[in-house]
This record gives sequence, C-alpha cells and structure tokens, in this order.
Amino acid sequence: MHPTRRSLALGLALPATLAALVGAAPAAPASRPAAADTGTDRHDPKPTLVLVHIAAFTPDKGESAAGLAAKFPGSTLGDTVNPRSYPLPGGGTGTELVIERSKPHQQFAADVPTADAAVMAVTQRPVATAALEERAGEAAWRTIPSRALIATADKNIPPAAERWMARRAGSQITEVDASHAIAVSRPAVVTHVILAAARATR
Repeated sequence: MHPTRRSLALGLALPATLAALVGAAPAAPASRPAAADTGTDRHDPKPTLVLVHIAAFTPDKGESAAGLAAKFPGSTLGDTVNPRSYPLPGGGTGTELVIERSKPHQQFAADVPTADAAVMAVTQRPVATAALEERAGEAAWRTIPSRALIATADKNIPPAAERWMARRAGSQITEVDASHAIAVSRPAVVTHVILAAARATR
C-alpha cells in the first residue's frame, strides 16, 4: 500500500482524529491517526505516558476501523463516498474512497463555517479500503492510560462506538456536541483535553 494511503488509514473516515502521545515532553505532544495507535515502540527512550483519542477509533488487537464502525448505527459515511482505483506498487490495483465534494460539510464538518468546509472538501486525501479493513496489532491502551473526547454529532464514527471503545479502554471521557471535525470546530476543547492529559503525567 502507498505510504500516504496507509498513514491515512483512518484519514477519510476520521480526518479530525488525533492520538496525542504525550511522552517526555508533555507540553508538546505528537499526534497521529488514532487507529494507528495500537502499540508503541518498546525501545523508545521517551516512552508514551498517555493516549488521547479525539473522535477516534480505539481498536483492540484484531479489530479494524470498518468492523468497529459497523457495530453501531449512526455513521452515514458509506452513503457519501465514491470509490476509485489506484495502482499498487507491486502491480494490480487497489480501491480508495473519497467523500463527494458536495457532501463533506454535511458529513463530517456540519459545525465548521461553509468556506472552511469547502476547502476541506477539495483538499481531502483518499483512504484505501484495505487500510480501513486492516486488523490492528497490540492495543497500546491496554498498558497506557488514556483519555477520549467523544464528538456526539459525529457522522463518520458512530458516537455510540466511540463511547463503547473509550469505556472498554478505561479512558477518562469528555463528550462534546460536535462533528467529526471537532479539532477544527472546537479547537479550545481539544487543546484543553490534550493539555489536561499532559499535566496529569507530570
């Protein structure tokens, strides 16, 4: 799989997702797609101290983003995407998904200004279906404390799924009436949750 498509394996399905990994420098946590957050580098001299999942999947070993989304009603993502083919490095073709340009505002950014949502529509990156179906490895949340910010108006990931995964992980949960693009529409809340997690590690 192309590196970009793999790194955005939850990209189209969760464009606003963060997995803030607060390590030795908690004031400046790094971030990456949450469903990629299934384990950490055991040899890293700066170990991860806390996980922060923002409108995110929190998979266990063997689970996939597609499978988790299907467990609960509420996602309308499947009705808004167009499949298209792309060449695979070793030959053959893969399938990737892109949200129809007229639908991102209503689908994942309903609480974002129209002009900003329009920019998001034309700058979105595709996600490979294989990435959404990829099985997760060891779950970092089983050994690392976590926090979760649930977007209760999320149409990409069912809020019930976000809540179920967060409770299973034993995460400290915050819920906000926001779309999947919560990092854009409610940046102050996102920042507060991440910094609170960072402070708790000191």
